[in-house]
Amino acid sequence: MAAEQNRGGGPGHSNAYQTVLDLVRLSSVGQSDHGRAIIDILQRVKAHFGLPRAAVCQIQSGRYSVEYILDDTAQYAVGDTLDLAGSWCQQVVDLDQTVMVACAAGSEQERYPGFRPENAQTYAGARILVDGQLHGTINVTADAPRQAPFDADDRNVLETAAALVGHHVSLQRSLARFDLAVRGSSVGLWDWDMIDGSVYWSPRCYELLGMDPAEHTPHVDDFAALQHPDEHEMMADAIARHLKDREPYRIEHRIRHADGHYIWVHS
Repeated sequence: MAAEQNRGGGPGHSNAYQTVLDLVRLSSVGQSDHGRAIIDILQRVKAHFGLPRAAVCQIQSGRYSVEYILDDTAQYAVGDTLDLAGSWCQQVVDLDQTVMVACAAGSEQERYPGFRPENAQTYAGARILVDGQLHGTINVTADAPRQAPFDADDRNVLETAAALVGHHVSLQRSLARFDLAVRGSSVGLWDWDMIDGSVYWSPRCYELLGMDPAEHTPHVDDFAALQHPDEHEMMADAIARHLKDREPYRIEHRIRHADGHYIWVHS
């Protein structure tokens, strides 16, 4: 019986559809750790394709560097930087499109100008765009040829992952710029996601409280634990009015510093 590419409707299509759903879910959990989200996306992509390597690479000034990687072969690591010329990444950039090759030997891609013979035999890579600009590529690779050819469903999985990674990189950059601006002021920022319960403190918030981010993970219980006992009721009332009536949450109160004394803050 002749083997054919899966065009939809079969088990391969169902698997790809489930992978896309999983990728969207992984990217929508509300976590503020965008690096962790990117790793989660890579893990799901790697599992879908069943290949030993999955990576996110940044492209700059004729070179590409490994930003995130899952590598069963231990050949590459985060921070590795290689020449763009002759690489698979170059083809993705030059052709301005997704490149998917199950067996490089004898393929059109192998005849690409400057193609290096040591390149992976199996390659699937898609562009990562951040704020409309090329950031790099997401790719899955193997040193040996892949038995099954890639199909349109595989392309959809990879391009979905690339779009989601680009989204998280953009949020990382925005957060870094915001933190830089806040560090130049006396403002400490906090955020409480009431859906998943996660709490975020900016670096300046830790500084104001004399705490080390490596030793303390913010939790919703901190609001009461660090509050001056005389002001628990005032804070609870302010939160209740905000949630019920959408009244802006504005109070002046005392919070306990790490060394035991209280500081006045405006929230």
